[in-house]
Amino acid sequence: MDKKMSDALSVTFNGNVTFQGPMFDIHDNGKVVINNVNDNVNDNKAGGNNGLPKELDTPRARTYFAKAIELQYMEPTDDGRFRWLGTGKKPCRAELAYFLGKVYNYKYTITGNAGENFPEESLNRLFGATRLYSSLTQVYNAQKPQRWRSQIDEMFKL
Repeated sequence: MDKKMSDALSVTFNGNVTFQGPMFDIHDNGKVVINNVNDNVNDNKAGGNNGLPKELDTPRARTYFAKAIELQYMEPTDDGRFRWLGTGKKPCRAELAYFLGKVYNYKYTITGNAGENFPEESLNRLFGATRLYSSLTQVYNAQKPQRWRSQIDEMFKL
């Protein structure tokens, strides 16, 4: 865990939670749990009160955001957002877009998304990114699958 992340956490010894922060808890067994969002969050920032913005807060999102944090693919930032760290040596927006597409049930077809609505604007704000949907479609339009895709796919099999 890096210094920034540990500074935002408070240590508790209640027999179960090792670290506790406004956005997530890290348990003794290494499991990361994203906290439920408070209904009063209206600033669209993670951690505005304690978690994901209301429009992004789903059980599936909490589960896979926690897994990505456990695998050190992403981390929360001091300003209540998330930072994508990537699956390899350097982060890339296409990896982030692919991960978020899997989290929010994006289903690729030649004519576009056949799955659920991809909440691009909210995700762009949450990660401080731009054009995530464009990056997502480029992932699927690539000549051959990117090497990092298998690492992200594996996370969804766990």
